Amino acid sequence: MDTHTIQYSLAILAAGFWVPAGIWLMLNRHALTVLASIPVEDDQPLPTVSVVIPARNEERNLEQALESVLALDYPDLEIIVVNDRSTDGTGAILEEMAERDLRLTVVMIDSLPASWIGKPYALHRGA
Repeated sequence: MDTHTIQYSLAILAAGFWVPAGIWLMLNRHALTVLASIPVEDDQPLPTVSVVIPARNEERNLEQALESVLALDYPDLEIIVVNDRSTDGTGAILEEMAERDLRLTVVMIDSLPASWIGKPYALHRGA
């Protein structure tokens, strides 16, 4: 089999799954619970939510992106940013922001272990 035949076959298989799944969701959407409709008692603690963000050479947009995550209105939020071998000012920005907000934890990666690639390893370390 050539590459195009394999790709075409995979596309047909994917469509064969996702099209019926989409139709089922549309027909049964009334049965899905809307998160906002679930009552929460005042004395019931909410679970901790952890947001893991891998970052490599992101100095241009990093501060604005993190400010938007830190602005979320959730009582027990932790943000874990994994600096994945950045060579720009990403590390300095992360250090300064972590000093300002204790919900922000920075994990540094200096090198990759054998058989790992960047983003999966950064997410693994963040988790």
